[in-house]
Amino acid sequence: MKNIDIIVRKEYINKEKYLNDLLTKAQNLQIILDADPSNERARKELEFTRLVLSKINSGEEPFRYSMYFLIKGKDPAEIKANADLIKRGLAGIGIDVKEIDTLNNFFRKSARGTVGLPTLIPYISPYSIPSKTKEEYVSEGVFMGYEIESGTPVFWNFKNIINPHVLIVGPTGIGKTEFLLSIASKLGVIYNKTIVIYDTKGDIKKRLKENNIPFKLINPMIFSLGILKSPFATQELRALYIERILANSFLLDRLQASLIYKIIKENHYISSWKQLNDVIVDYVGENELSVYFYRIFDILDSLDYNGKSIYENLTLGINVIDLTLIHSDEIKRLIINTTLSQVHLIYPKIVDNEISKVIVIDEAWTVLKNEKMPLISDIVKRGRGYGISLLMATQNLSDLGENADIYLDNVGLLIFLNNGDMKFWEEAKRFAKLNSEDLEKLRYLGRGEALVRIINDPRPLQVKIDPLF
Repeated sequence: MKNIDIIVRKEYINKEKYLNDLLTKAQNLQIILDADPSNERARKELEFTRLVLSKINSGEEPFRYSMYFLIKGKDPAEIKANADLIKRGLAGIGIDVKEIDTLNNFFRKSARGTVGLPTLIPYISPYSIPSKTKEEYVSEGVFMGYEIESGTPVFWNFKNIINPHVLIVGPTGIGKTEFLLSIASKLGVIYNKTIVIYDTKGDIKKRLKENNIPFKLINPMIFSLGILKSPFATQELRALYIERILANSFLLDRLQASLIYKIIKENHYISSWKQLNDVIVDYVGENELSVYFYRIFDILDSLDYNGKSIYENLTLGINVIDLTLIHSDEIKRLIINTTLSQVHLIYPKIVDNEISKVIVIDEAWTVLKNEKMPLISDIVKRGRGYGISLLMATQNLSDLGENADIYLDNVGLLIFLNNGDMKFWEEAKRFAKLNSEDLEKLRYLGRGEALVRIINDPRPLQVKIDPLF
């Protein structure tokens, strides 16, 4: 086609950041080799990474090439037709392009040099091909596995991705828990993050112990929840914090939750659940509602006192909160909602958008499906805003409840594990770009194989995940 100019630019990149990224990549590759010394691909990639590191350390400046297409025509319709043709051709060989919103001075100068009539300049439609589309999203960070077709290593770039939350969806027995632990363990060991894992079945502590991965086991029954002693700048924030924990844990309706908020907001002296119960009885009288609240406050009184809280026991590395001895779903939700609220609202540590804490929720349906007031959904929508990364797993899309679209549209890393049910994949198609050929392949994914969609990446990947163990 004669009406297309191709421009290749050499662009220098930040040396310090690139060095840090290379060092992280080398660490990840070394972990892969330690687990599988016969992995020749990882060995060669590690050798190449070390070679690049040595060249940069010797004084060479890192750079990259970017390629741009300038598409010209007599009118917008002709330009659009040519642009669509180019995009389809490039998509056929696995290259995605994006349109540049505005022409900077470089492109305006280039356009004037190639177009005879100045009036044609407004009709120039530039498209750029990111020089390393996959590398931008999946070549740095936490190693996840290998792309099934190409064998290319795939990483989760949690440091730079706009939304650092993960949701894994798939039936029982196909590797959800293993994948969660694989990501969490690498974040704890390599990046020295505070990892909080809720163990509801006992399999998490067992697997960590069997594979000699260090962790701190926390028995929530011997530490306080620390709800009432949590510090807040205003009584309104304190009331909202307690209202949300109780509504999501005990599935309160709007009237019941609002009553909790009103009583706490108007009675700042309340420092025990017994005091709160007495005020509610004075407010509503002796009736079914006061009896219902008495039951809730009696449970809270046994779990929330002046001792050291579960949150205050968290340390750097992997912390496993053991919920296996708790048979009540209410109390499990209470512990999860309380510690998550404390990380979210009271003690956030956000430095330059850095992720400081990672919360791992296996069997996440226990808290997602019946969320009465926004907590997890709010964290997911705000992306990196709280310095928290959520890693969640559940069995079905229906487990996500009314907020399903919020989770599926906004999580930075969405993983569908193998499921032979075509209805499942048809539903997944809403959140990942899949054609009929892709759907047919997905029916035959094996155990430990997954469809991975990364936010802002237009094409999902089929990945053989790294089980770590």
